[in-house]
Amino acid sequence: MAGQTFDRTEKFEQYEIPVRNTREEVPLQYIKNADWIEVGPYGRGWFARYTDEQGDLYTVPVYFDHHFKCWTEVATQSDRMQWVKRVALSDLKLDILDQEADPEKWSTPREPE
Repeated sequence: MAGQTFDRTEKFEQYEIPVRNTREEVPLQYIKNADWIEVGPYGRGWFARYTDEQGDLYTVPVYFDHHFKCWTEVATQSDRMQWVKRVALSDLKLDILDQEADPEKWSTPREPE
């Protein structure tokens, strides 16, 4: 069976994050392509990098959502408040399959055909 990604996040909505994740808060199996680094005005935190079609490298602040068990992209407003704006897009290589997020649900034996 092919992996399913983000079925559990269909009702995802933007929300404000009062404090960014610490390094220790993200379970190791979910780190994927995220790096704990310091980036310019954002300071230290979780970031993912991607290269666009023109070859330009971008660094995107990300936040791990423990409820949905997914990475999200962060936007900073002019008042320095940070918001989760969407589930991280696949080009950031942070996808967490439903099978990874809830292995017990997916470890049931197959029914006989």
